Amino acid sequence: MKPLTTLFGVLAASAAVLAQAQVTQPPSPFDPSPINGETYYLINQLSGMQVDINGNSAVSGDNILQNVRSFSRLSQRWAMTKTPDGNWKISNIANGLCLDSVSVQGVAWTVQNPCGIGVPTQEWSFTYITNGYNTITNAGTSLVLDRSEEHTSELQSLRH
Repeated sequence: MKPLTTLFGVLAASAAVLAQAQVTQPPSPFDPSPINGETYYLINQLSGMQVDINGNSAVSGDNILQNVRSFSRLSQRWAMTKTPDGNWKISNIANGLCLDSVSVQGVAWTVQNPCGIGVPTQEWSFTYITNGYNTITNAGTSLVLDRSEEHTSELQSLRH
């Protein structure tokens, strides 16, 4: 009888220790992609500057720039619209024009143009990197949104 009592005493002590241990839940899944219909600031991780339109321009084809951060200028706010194929249209809040990629003399530039349906150069994908940052890739050109080395304020589409 004594061995059974000892075994019961060990089991009761183990149950008390387990009851005191904290239950840890796995982390919730994290989806870093934009939310359809929301507006965002697009910040260059390296320079700390934000994507901006050129002097409040509403002219089609004007280059898109990076500029000092201002969380009050509408020209630096961009609306995200999900396309049926899963890519994103990125339009400026101030002028309603979309980010587009055009090639001029063999160099791909990021410009603003009226938003169109089924225009691959106006569609972008987001690939999460780390710490809240994404790589933004043009669906039509497969080039990544980046700043120009030659003209540091202008944005180009460069190979990834």
